[in-house]
Amino acid sequence: MDPVLDFRLSLDALIDEEVKAAYEDVIQTCNKIIYHSNTYGFQFMHMPDPNVHQMSRTLDEMVVPIIDMLVARGNFSPESGLKMVNIKQYVLHIRELTLALDNQDKAAFDRVVSVLKQEAMLI
Repeated sequence: MDPVLDFRLSLDALIDEEVKAAYEDVIQTCNKIIYHSNTYGFQFMHMPDPNVHQMSRTLDEMVVPIIDMLVARGNFSPESGLKMVNIKQYVLHIRELTLALDNQDKAAFDRVVSVLKQEAMLI
């Protein structure tokens, strides 16, 4: 087999693995946030450790840079591309939750939690 093609296939597999791991981390975070919203409610979302602000910061520091780098590369499978779009959307929803909590906006909080609960891959 062609060594360049071998390398390319290995690189594609590595990208798919990284995206899959990031996707699973984000899904786990979303599920944890949904659980916290059901358990603690709007008023006590600061109580869990880690809380939604800490989880959002972790995603921003550890997952988002990886996804941004992979998107900039531009070579990924359609499945990985879809997962990356979903990751970015879920991170955006989590940021919206932190803003709703910071602004004491229960309606916005409830709306975003409802959106997360309706995501087929989260439940």
